[in-house]
Amino acid sequence: GGTQDDKAGGAKNEDGQSTGDNSTAHGADQKNEGTDDGDARTEAMLRGITAMDYDTALANCGTQELLMSVLSDYVEATPSKSEDIARYLNEGDYENYTILVHALKSSSRLIGAMQLSLDAAHLEECGDKAREGDKAAMEEIAKKTPDLLLMYRSYYNKIMPLLSEDGG
Repeated sequence: GGTQDDKAGGAKNEDGQSTGDNSTAHGADQKNEGTDDGDARTEAMLRGITAMDYDTALANCGTQELLMSVLSDYVEATPSKSEDIARYLNEGDYENYTILVHALKSSSRLIGAMQLSLDAAHLEECGDKAREGDKAAMEEIAKKTPDLLLMYRSYYNKIMPLLSEDGG
């Protein structure tokens, strides 16, 4: 496979060399002067979250401002969503379990939490099988869901301090 830099997709000059500029052209027109230091600090803090791919998150959300809004929604939903996933598992309600794990897969991919997204995708597939009575899939869900929820909740602890410092 390629290196992480291959996937980052930063700006390139005519020779194909990176200019070191990952911002998009329309971002330069914004009138939020004086926020550059804050944006750079926020980016540095987000890049510091090891289990999160900042470049993927930024590409998926388009702007850092939208990314921060999405992160805020993600973290806000974490306590109730993680409790609901655990409850549906305990009740053997694989239909609602699968719906929530599907949503977790998508929202995690959006914020660049790629391993969490992949793990959720696996459990979503298991949930589809479990709904049809597949015992092995049910066992896999019972075995893997606690780790999934642990990882999910860990993002709450990683992201929440950034949001409170940002004031949003």
